Amino acid sequence: MIGKCMGKLLKKADMYMPEEVLEKYVQAIKLCPEKVGSDHIFEPHHRLVSSACKYVLQGSVTVSTIAVAFVQLIIRC
Repeated sequence: MIGKCMGKLLKKADMYMPEEVLEKYVQAIKLCPEKVGSDHIFEPHHRLVSSACKYVLQGSVTVSTIAVAFVQLIIRC
C-alpha cells in the first residue's frame, strides 16, 4: 500500500504530512474488496486506525483531523 510507504518516508524524511498518509489509507479502503473468497480483508482498516492513533499520540495531528478522515470514509462508502 502506498500509505505504508508514505508513512515510512514521513518518519525518515518528512516528505509527507500525516493527513496525506491517512487519506491514502482511506482510498485503499474504498478500493479494496471486502472479501477475497471467505476471508475478510482488514489490513487497510487496521493501518488507518493504528496510524491515526500513532499520529495523535505523537502530537502530529489532532483528534479533530482524525475525525474528519473517518467521516470522509463513512460518507464515501
